[in-house]
Amino acid sequence: MVRPALTAVVLGCLAGAAARAEDPPALDAPVRLDRTRPVWPWAQEAPVAAGAGPSLEPDHPYPRVRLEAYARITAGIQSRVKHGRQGVAGSFETGHDAHVPNTPAFGYRFIVDARVHERVSLGVHYTRVVVEGPRRRIHYRGIGLGDTRLPGGTPVETTIDLQVGEVFARYVVKDSETIRFAIGLGAAWASHRVRLSSDVGSAGGRVETFFFPTVSYWLSVRLFPFVSVFFESLSGMIAPLRFPSLLSELRGGLRWHLGDRLELLTAVGSSWGMISDLDDHFGGRRTGSHRWRRATWSAIGGELGLAFTF
Repeated sequence: MVRPALTAVVLGCLAGAAARAEDPPALDAPVRLDRTRPVWPWAQEAPVAAGAGPSLEPDHPYPRVRLEAYARITAGIQSRVKHGRQGVAGSFETGHDAHVPNTPAFGYRFIVDARVHERVSLGVHYTRVVVEGPRRRIHYRGIGLGDTRLPGGTPVETTIDLQVGEVFARYVVKDSETIRFAIGLGAAWASHRVRLSSDVGSAGGRVETFFFPTVSYWLSVRLFPFVSVFFESLSGMIAPLRFPSLLSELRGGLRWHLGDRLELLTAVGSSWGMISDLDDHFGGRRTGSHRWRRATWSAIGGELGLAFTF
């Protein structure tokens, strides 16, 4: 009777152990049946540090506006002008014939760039440089400008006023914390005015035209957390009212990041342009009513400015 009793006890223990093995284990916390997020610690999404991702974030509403204002110092403007009535106007160089020295000239420039969409920005820019030369005697052959001819050797004060304006729409190709690149089309206006002032009389003339379409781009590459290098260009090769005419503006420099919204800008900019007319080149024999309207210029200088984004 001992063996049957022991056998019954052993079988009872085995049955109890099997029953306990089939029971689910006790949990200290409820199980989340959320299939949208993983429950394993190594599969959790890492938090994104502030400023580490691309700048196109949904919590930054549009439009976003960038304002830039520059003070510009240009090492003179080299110009060649022929403007005025046939028989009076003659081609002359402001440096060689009017004796305008290559002294620093002061100007300014501003940009308004509005980011209206994730991939589209609209803007306008305006540049002006004014050179006021000292009183110098002009070339012995004299200068004819507008409807006035000044005799050679006349002491004159020469003023050169160069202005360029542009409206543009750009497609934002790349916008990240490292590289920002946009390219687009627009329209531009260029004006070159010269005035000669003397005691015996004054003469002046303005040559201007519109360019459409123009091509422009803006590129910025961050080298270090505190500084980026940037390049900007404007090219106009079609002037519907004054063909052939050309316009080219190029600048490059450094953007020193003073904060999330403020930057100090140091750059070197150049400007080159030519405004002419087919009638001036291929007009045949010209009568006394013909008026010349031609100007060519080149300038280069340094720029210092501030940029603010909001």
